[in-house]
Amino acid sequence: MEDKKMKKEWIWPASIIAFFIAFISFMMFIWYYFSSQHIDLVVPNYYERQIKYQQQIDRIQRTRDLPEPLRLNYSSQQRLLEIYFPTFFQPDKVKGNITLYRPSDATLDYSIVIGLNSEGKQFIPTANLLAGLWRIKIDWESDGLDYYYEETVTF
Repeated sequence: MEDKKMKKEWIWPASIIAFFIAFISFMMFIWYYFSSQHIDLVVPNYYERQIKYQQQIDRIQRTRDLPEPLRLNYSSQQRLLEIYFPTFFQPDKVKGNITLYRPSDATLDYSIVIGLNSEGKQFIPTANLLAGLWRIKIDWESDGLDYYYEETVTF
């Protein structure tokens, strides 16, 4: 009878100790799992860019205030992205970059220097691009003013 009483007295302390061991093991597993996950920031210098974001807001607003909007058109038959700059921009004075950003895989991102034709258009072939969601980021300067336009396109 004494053995049964001794066993009952040790059940609660042993249970509490087992619970804490299981809890600590679980927390260590969670820490290991989440610390080994690879997380890509949108850009490598993300935090520095956030500090300068007011300039970006001004560029976006300046683009929205244009009397004629910048337009994108994707032709799936020709596999061609057409970018139409507002007609009041002189094509030879427009300088900047077009970035094709793939949110799901940063290794597929690439950038193109703006080279407008005489009508203020830029054509980008998309036959070599992986099908799916792409974010087109256009960053340009003309007559000393900076502009920024962004649109999501599915190829």
